[in-house]
Amino acid sequence: MLVGLSSKEKNNLGGKYNVCGFVEPGVNIATQISSMTADTSLLTKNDLIVFCCGVCDMNKNNSKEGVKHIVNLVQSNNKTNIFLMCVPPPA
Repeated sequence: MLVGLSSKEKNNLGGKYNVCGFVEPGVNIATQISSMTADTSLLTKNDLIVFCCGVCDMNKNNSKEGVKHIVNLVQSNNKTNIFLMCVPPPA
């Protein structure tokens, strides 16, 4: 479902932005963010990060820790557009 989302968003934005997406199923938010940090260091307001956190963090008792990592991501990329999503837990 999430694979290809950044490409779809790039099409929706009409080529106005460079779009990159990171999809790493089964990893927690801290691991996901640390693996993409070097890739985001040169992004500008003409770029868009599509970031999706999932049930590995938000469906457990460590959601507070996950939110802390998301806040750090936003603060460290304050010159970049960020699209945050969260996968809902299974019913």
